[in-house]
Amino acid sequence: PKLFLFILVSTLIINYAIFKRIKFIKVNPRILLIIQCLRIPVELILYNLFLSKSIPEIMTFNGLNFDILFGFLAIVLLVASLIKDSIFQNLLFKIWNGLGIISVAFVVLLAILSSPIPIQQFGIDQPNVAMLSFPYCYLPVIIVPIVVLSHIMTFRCKVSGVSVEIED
Repeated sequence: PKLFLFILVSTLIINYAIFKRIKFIKVNPRILLIIQCLRIPVELILYNLFLSKSIPEIMTFNGLNFDILFGFLAIVLLVASLIKDSIFQNLLFKIWNGLGIISVAFVVLLAILSSPIPIQQFGIDQPNVAMLSFPYCYLPVIIVPIVVLSHIMTFRCKVSGVSVEIED
């Protein structure tokens, strides 16, 4: 767990530094939605980890993890964006984006509070031990920051056609 904390903090610092260095870049907002679609296979992996007794049920879509819904909604929004570019200016899109960040943060909190560390609150009988082993250790240190950064980039976007300008 000590090494995990070091890796997690290092990842946050690196991702923050990368995000701060992005001054002006053109990004296709549809790419950001495709990144959000990754939540579906990740949630299926988490469910499989629960079945193999590596994480508690509370961290799955059977528990309190609703990230899979944001993955499916990303597909719906992606299809809608192909029909109408203005979907990125829609209030519902912005609400989805904000709730998506909250959902990721909540799952991270569940994962921390389910880990076998002194502050463990959930999963006493079946703690979150998967995140301490390869390759699942990449979920919190790579996948989660990518999802969060893509949400943040979407928030900072001013859409002009299909490309996005990210302003400082």
